[in-house]
Amino acid sequence: MLHPAPTQGDTTWFTHDRFGMFIHWGLYALPA
Repeated sequence: MLHPAPTQGDTTWFTHDRFGMFIHWGLYALPA
C-alpha cells in the first residue's frame, strides 16, 4: 500500500489510515 508522505507534525493521516485498515480488514473478515 502506497501513501503520500505525511507532513511533519501531521498525524491525521495515521489515524485515518488505521481506521481505514480496520474497516477494510473488518469487511473482509465478515464472510470468513
